[in-house]
Amino acid sequence: EYWEVIRAYPRTIGGAVWDWVSPGVRWPWRTTPDASPHGNDGALMGRPRLVDGRSGGKALALSGHDEWVALYRDPSLDVTDSELTLEMWVFPRRWNDHGPLLTKGDHQYGLQQIAADTLELFIHDKERVSVKAATGHGWEGAWHHLAGVYDGEELRLYLDGVVIGSTRHSGAIDHNPFPVNIGRNAALHGQEHEGELSNALVDEVRIFARALDEAELDTDSPALRQEARLWLDFDSVEERGEFFSLGIGGRSYGVIWPDRVPQPELWQLKKSAQPVEIEALDLPEGRLRVTNHHHFTDLSELDASWRLTSDGEVLGEGTLEIALPPGESTSVRLPVDRLGAAPGREPGLEVRFTLPRDTPWAPRGHEVAWEQLTFPVTPGPTLAPFDRFPPLQVDEAEGRVVVRGDGFTYTFDQTLGTVSSMKVGEVELLQQGPRANVWRAPLANERDAWGLYRGKLSTHREGMGNDIANGWRAVGLDRLEHTVEGLTASLVNDREVRVEIRAHAAATGLPPGSFSTGFALTYVYRVLASGDVLLRHTIVPHGNQPGWLPKVGLQMVLEEGFNRLAWHGRGPYETYPDRRTGARVGVFEGTVEEQYVPYLVPQDYGNKTDVRWVSLENARGAGLLAMGEELLNVSAQHYGTDNLSRAWYPFQLRPQEGVTLNLDHRVSGVGGTAVSVLNEYQTFPRSYEYGVRLRPYRPGEKPRELSRQGCW
Repeated sequence: EYWEVIRAYPRTIGGAVWDWVSPGVRWPWRTTPDASPHGNDGALMGRPRLVDGRSGGKALALSGHDEWVALYRDPSLDVTDSELTLEMWVFPRRWNDHGPLLTKGDHQYGLQQIAADTLELFIHDKERVSVKAATGHGWEGAWHHLAGVYDGEELRLYLDGVVIGSTRHSGAIDHNPFPVNIGRNAALHGQEHEGELSNALVDEVRIFARALDEAELDTDSPALRQEARLWLDFDSVEERGEFFSLGIGGRSYGVIWPDRVPQPELWQLKKSAQPVEIEALDLPEGRLRVTNHHHFTDLSELDASWRLTSDGEVLGEGTLEIALPPGESTSVRLPVDRLGAAPGREPGLEVRFTLPRDTPWAPRGHEVAWEQLTFPVTPGPTLAPFDRFPPLQVDEAEGRVVVRGDGFTYTFDQTLGTVSSMKVGEVELLQQGPRANVWRAPLANERDAWGLYRGKLSTHREGMGNDIANGWRAVGLDRLEHTVEGLTASLVNDREVRVEIRAHAAATGLPPGSFSTGFALTYVYRVLASGDVLLRHTIVPHGNQPGWLPKVGLQMVLEEGFNRLAWHGRGPYETYPDRRTGARVGVFEGTVEEQYVPYLVPQDYGNKTDVRWVSLENARGAGLLAMGEELLNVSAQHYGTDNLSRAWYPFQLRPQEGVTLNLDHRVSGVGGTAVSVLNEYQTFPRSYEYGVRLRPYRPGEKPRELSRQGCW
């Protein structure tokens, strides 16, 4: 859209890409082990160092200059009930106006020093609840045991074993999306923070999800360690690799990684600004319009070529002789009468302009401009007559519907509200069947405060992040719970079974009085004797909805071995709806691991737009084919969406035992940092109905061939 404006109005002043390279610094990933059962190892950020502790062990020295301990936002540290214990040993040094000690954002819980002579324990329960007390004499330059306890009736702040302040309160602790940090408050000390951090030595940091009594504070036992949510002794540090650090306030802008590897969006940047435009005038007749947007270069200085394709296979090709002055347009005609695409295949025409010789800035053959145009698709063959398949068998018992056919068994579970099992022979495909999904791990632009200037959502709520994604978290899109309302099954005939599931997804953990955010869901499955499953999904939003959603679609998890991905759509790299034209439509393949995009701050990744079909296959050649009535957005990921949403650093990503497959009807675009996603690329909260075909296949069957069968 930017270039459309520039070219429509010649006097328009251009813009700039002011962050060409992402500003990361290669930095060691160092951790200190957690002695609790949860494995919440602390990552040492900056240059903190181990020093002699108070009793023969070690302690961690934080200088106050961009040094802290980062914890993964593990669910074990969420602690949203009505009991909590925080405790640590601290050796405060010179007061520098910043004293975060042990905090989970600014709207959940924390222990901190808020003035030279004042300590605070706080929780958040619809509003901030805290107890503040004086440090007393001798605070700086000595070791002190500090603890905060909330038992559901009272907050108590302890210093060196003595209660120095208390506040009466009853209620549960609010949830927020920030991780636990030691020496830093992740909600306050980020992109815009200009000051220092905590200047202290820390040791024996512990978190419990219950109120310890006074006799248990500052004690050690196997039982306590087993009960702890976090237990850091700082007696050792392990260097486990490297990562690109953004420091405390860096933004992950840029179109090239710090190591100068191009990011996926660079392909769109190149395509949008390309200096030659190719448009169809009468595609079946091969008539095109070519416009030269160069200011000084005639198109005779470039090589022009074309090729005809069908599902990625080349049917014909040739060269063009075009002499066209700068700023001029002309029409050309290509011999598309050679086109002979078979029914069910998608014919296309591709035109390219390349460098005819080496130049100081690029080698011969470098692509300067290209366009891909598609012809109408001739309908392919329908499914084989059902009477060639044996009749389906249906069994209903204990809340399950089991459908058996020619070499396959599908199980629908009333409790789970989905297909709980898909077996081809003895091979299980599924860990989790398809369920409605409107959430993705927020993109960099959705996590940046700058986007709020034009993209702030009406559902924005204090404490849920200073970014666009706040409005989604505030209504609980990241923690919807699904409730099954009913499952019915019927035998349409002996070769088709109909299963209908009605369910409801609603947000959890919202403040009392909130107008609940939710979605009414209907799944209608048609199981055919061929093994095809035709799913019609309806999703109807209700309650307090944001102005737009991250996506609307289905999410399922396949077994671990299904790691070979193939798709017919845009690729081979990641695309999103508002940066999709920089990628060609074709048939691509690779492993699920190869789809990972190493964003400096973890986020959703690997989306493929305009997908005709997608398949995931195991090493033996068995797999699952998926396609939609309309073009789909698809991604296959080895990291769970919750993990991607909770991680703040790449080293916090944990490969799951399985493959997440997202089959999305709508996906919102990426937008820009200062300009949010344009309306055209937003997914609005309205009713949607769409169809998806799922087809498990055996070794020897080819998903490309199966995709050409008409079944709707």
